[in-house]
Amino acid sequence: MTHIAKVNDMYSKVHRVDNDNVSYIFGFKSDNEWVFAPYRFILSGHNTKLYGQFISSTWFNHKPMGDMVEYIIVGINKGFKYSDIAQTINSFDTDGDNLNVSHEECAMGIVFKDKFTVSMETIREKLDKELNGKIIKTRDNTLGSPKKIFGTTIQIEGKYGKSYLTLSINKLTDGPIYITLPDFMLKYDN
Repeated sequence: MTHIAKVNDMYSKVHRVDNDNVSYIFGFKSDNEWVFAPYRFILSGHNTKLYGQFISSTWFNHKPMGDMVEYIIVGINKGFKYSDIAQTINSFDTDGDNLNVSHEECAMGIVFKDKFTVSMETIREKLDKELNGKIIKTRDNTLGSPKKIFGTTIQIEGKYGKSYLTLSINKLTDGPIYITLPDFMLKYDN
């Protein structure tokens, strides 16, 4: 069973839970296990959409490794510990593509989950295509020349098809790629 709550009038208010008392958390795959950022999305909504945002890059700053990057959004309608949610998702989501909420997950209060996968090749191509030399920021490097920071965003549709994840992608000159500031949008059935 998948749960998506209709939002009445959350557009101008900041919330950590929707109208059905569901909070949303964000995770990523690391060494074949789900790890969750210890923050809940700030929520807002209007009519048939719910938006969730991380408002600080200190909430999530990830240097992806490997060829594929995987993310998950989980909706929970009970009090929880992030470690318990991670253990439950990792234990009962063994096939990797199971979007149905299991009985064990339901008992933990999990009412929604959606997964997002993107290749590092797609991320690099997006950076190359959109930036083409555009610099979003220059950071002073006292030990050498200034470092240029390149950045863009990428939107990924969830495997469930009712949500989208947007990620900020940043790259330092001759440095690694970092992914920050996730936000999502859920579309409701009318």
